[in-house]
Amino acid sequence: MGDVKDLVGPFDEKDKTVRELLNLIVASSKGAAWITTTPYIQTSSPPDAFWKILEYSDANLRNPVIVRDLEKQIVAAFAQ
Repeated sequence: MGDVKDLVGPFDEKDKTVRELLNLIVASSKGAAWITTTPYIQTSSPPDAFWKILEYSDANLRNPVIVRDLEKQIVAAFAQ
């Protein structure tokens, strides 16, 4: 899923936090944001269980159907 024309990277980063790396990824994108989906608790959960990247574009934000879909993605991310 996502825009195959909106590729980011490669990156050569060392000694960065997950937050810094996620910020780098979405800042390099045409339009994306990341949100946390659960509080961080050290578990054996896969790493991506704690955040979700939401893609968007300015054109999409003018379309109420797409905005509602984005809202559903955010709600679903928190329901996991």
